[in-house]
Amino acid sequence: MAMTIAGDYVVKFSGFTHHPSSGRSMNIVGLGKLTLTATSAAGGTAAGYHRSTLNPFTGQNDAKQPRHHTTYDYQNATYTVTDAGPPIVAEVAITFQERGGAGQRMTDTFVAFQTGPDRFSLISKDPKDSSGGLVDEVVMGEAIKVTNTW
Repeated sequence: MAMTIAGDYVVKFSGFTHHPSSGRSMNIVGLGKLTLTATSAAGGTAAGYHRSTLNPFTGQNDAKQPRHHTTYDYQNATYTVTDAGPPIVAEVAITFQERGGAGQRMTDTFVAFQTGPDRFSLISKDPKDSSGGLVDEVVMGEAIKVTNTW
């Protein structure tokens, strides 16, 4: 059965990030919703959000870098099918805007490989901060298509 990439997905991910301001490395985990809307056979727009937690490798009680829970909205997001497969390979480019005033803003592109009729494995490719500087972060996850046919 051929997969239609457009649709609603639940995304789960984990990895690590390094904060230059604190000098701390942190584990990152999260869950979110991603909606892909086709505008052509080669790609389209993406929308959604995720909730994530950063936890320092030095422990959740590290006074210099406490555990941090936040929500990021996906802005200016697009996807491009780079190989129609099988397996389908796509790239998803997202600007992440932290909720709550002047929160953190960053961008990343994820490479997505189809791993089943309704899912993709994802890996971060090019994380950058709001000024375009590289972010020392690696994230891997999975996007699972969901429907209302329970």
